[in-house]
Amino acid sequence: LRILRKNAENLKKNYSARKRLLQKQLSYLYCQKKQMRSGGGFRGRMISASDRENAVLLINEAIKSGASCKKACERLGITERTFYRWKKRKADTDSYEDGRPHADHSNPANKIPAEIRREIINICNRPEYASMAPCEIVPALADEGIYIASESTFYRVLREEKMLNHRGRSEAPIANLLNNAVPLQR
Repeated sequence: LRILRKNAENLKKNYSARKRLLQKQLSYLYCQKKQMRSGGGFRGRMISASDRENAVLLINEAIKSGASCKKACERLGITERTFYRWKKRKADTDSYEDGRPHADHSNPANKIPAEIRREIINICNRPEYASMAPCEIVPALADEGIYIASESTFYRVLREEKMLNHRGRSEAPIANLLNNAVPLQR
């Protein structure tokens, strides 16, 4: 019985020492992440492959020691989803490197061609359409049997070209009507 008690005490000491070491490592890595966050914000920050690898190793060790995956991830300041995504990336590409810098950032297939943008601008600058809003221009063109783009596309192009400020026959709105008003006399 004495031998069993002594073995149990030794196991508890080893477990406690290992747990303290793991907590120290996790807190060190957590501090590193916190420093990274202060400069780069929370979401979307770039984490180096070596930091990712260290985090995965620490979390795996914490899970083997009996900690929950969620708590270990919280301690490092990442989500479980991020942890599993990093593990999957390692399994797929044999690397923890972030793929965003090497991703394809080409123009989308449905982007409006430059010729159509110029045509929209030219049409909106014609004298007969100069005082009309896009919600009036598109139906007027449709009456003539011409379709260039949707009404929202006209608005988007004009907004990007800063030509959407005031289109119409009415006068531009006056900003401070209350400040310009004459006070009533009694």
